[in-house]
Amino acid sequence: MKKLIILFFIVLSPCSTLFSQSNSEISGVYLSKAEKNYKNLEIDQALINFNKAIALKDTINDANTARLGVLIYYELQEYEKAFNYAKRYFILEKNKRSDDYQQQLELFVNIKDELDKLKALTVLKETERLQKEKALKRLDSLKLFWKQQALSMAIKADTIYTFNKYNSALYKTAGNFGIVNDVGIELVKADEYKAAHSFDGYFILMNTEINPTKIFCYNANTKQGFKLPEITEFNQLSTHYGKVMLPRGNHKLVTYPNNALKVLVYDLVDRKFIADGEQKDLFKSLEKNKFIDNSNKDGDVKIDKIWYRFGGQIGGGICPLFNTDYTLFGYICALDGSKLLFKDYNYIGSFYNEKLQVTLNDDIFWINQNGTKVPPPIDENGVYAGTSKVEKADAGFCIVYQNIDGKSTIVSGAKRLLNLDDFLKSYQNQEY
Repeated sequence: MKKLIILFFIVLSPCSTLFSQSNSEISGVYLSKAEKNYKNLEIDQALINFNKAIALKDTINDANTARLGVLIYYELQEYEKAFNYAKRYFILEKNKRSDDYQQQLELFVNIKDELDKLKALTVLKETERLQKEKALKRLDSLKLFWKQQALSMAIKADTIYTFNKYNSALYKTAGNFGIVNDVGIELVKADEYKAAHSFDGYFILMNTEINPTKIFCYNANTKQGFKLPEITEFNQLSTHYGKVMLPRGNHKLVTYPNNALKVLVYDLVDRKFIADGEQKDLFKSLEKNKFIDNSNKDGDVKIDKIWYRFGGQIGGGICPLFNTDYTLFGYICALDGSKLLFKDYNYIGSFYNEKLQVTLNDDIFWINQNGTKVPPPIDENGVYAGTSKVEKADAGFCIVYQNIDGKSTIVSGAKRLLNLDDFLKSYQNQEY
């Protein structure tokens, strides 16, 4: 048994040596090919053969292999690898007087110079990166600061409507209406009124569109506002203002309260209900012209054998007529006796500049003194002449911009803030 083991190692040993020598020989062949490729300027192929040779070596133990690695990687401008092979070469090369040694020494210096350049370039790029990163952080910081300032100057509004010639407009937020001016100041806060009208220089705010119980009036010209009296001050039986018509330039507001046999006409300047004028002469004129059959001292008029309650005067000779059950029969025109039935003219507003507003269901049209349709009047709210423009900011906020010194500028009262682009430009040349 012992003899068999000895014989096995005797046979195995030459095979192991042969295998080791084969790797060395194959590596040498690849190195020769790489050398030839290098001399023929086939650098990429030289690298392929060189790497195959190195893969068959446990370590680089001869100067010539290291020298070839230096040459190939130098040509490929992979200076870090060339530098490492050069260091290995100087360890292995003992003849410091040979031409190869001198050549490698010069090449080593060149490699070192190139590495220094790369290092300097890396430092420069890193410096530039850090500066850019710092600049971006500063830019982000400025943008955040601007946004915070802009939002602090913004109006909490979903919509700001068109400004009038008095530099004011309706705005709406969370279903409520308010009034704002063109420098972003809230004139009437939007926290109570769900409906609004704007016409002829007046804003009318109501707690509900249908049958409001609260009405606020704002005069855009005088910049003054007030609440109308409780409806019970007009009529003890009424619980709401009913249909509210547009305010007119004659400073009159007409509404149709419930449980009333009179139309409410309110003077928006004197802030009082307007009482009926003298009816006796009016009734005589209507009877004389046979526009009515009869009248009595209680304010009733008879037309076609039916009595109606005279409901006051809304101007232009147009007078509402009520049924005894408080429903509106229609209107009589003192000008020519025309009868305007409720089914055709639901509600009629105040007479001004030869025209009256009519609401019929959801439609609006305008008439003259005998009920003939006419073109709408010119709204005395006028046309805005300022430079303010409104832009939406974050959800639920609007920003007012004005053109100041040729630049779009956010305004909020006396506060000013340049638009984002100009704001950032104003900081770009400052040190940081």
